[in-house]
Amino acid sequence: TYEECVNQGYSICVANKVLLNLLAYFCGQDSVCTENPAVSLARAKRNIIKHYSIVGVMEDLEGFFYTLEKKFPGFFKGAQDVFLEHERGLLSKFKNSGKEYPPQYTVDIMRKKLAESYDFYQFVMQRHQNLMNYFKRMDAGLDPALP
Repeated sequence: TYEECVNQGYSICVANKVLLNLLAYFCGQDSVCTENPAVSLARAKRNIIKHYSIVGVMEDLEGFFYTLEKKFPGFFKGAQDVFLEHERGLLSKFKNSGKEYPPQYTVDIMRKKLAESYDFYQFVMQRHQNLMNYFKRMDAGLDPALP
């Protein structure tokens, strides 16, 4: 089981290799991106800020399409409507109803081993939320710069 794999310390369970690591993807091809987690995290964040207008998250595809439509209306006008039209069918088709969660101690081990990845995810999620809030405030006729 996954739990046994983590508890026995097998590296395959950690998913820290380049092919499975979004942090390394956003960091770049320099060897430091796979060798030094702290530098990799800092560079990945810097690259997101410098090179990506929008980075979405799977947990909020509706919000992702909303921000695409607002930021790039010439390319993505109606994207959110198309997503919403197909969302119900997609969710039922790909829903995993038999999901089993690992015990908390296994989750704690993985959070520690993947600390930089969790940090990066929180960073991306915060940017996503900030951008959505900005556009929602604009839609409501409010000053988007004020909290």
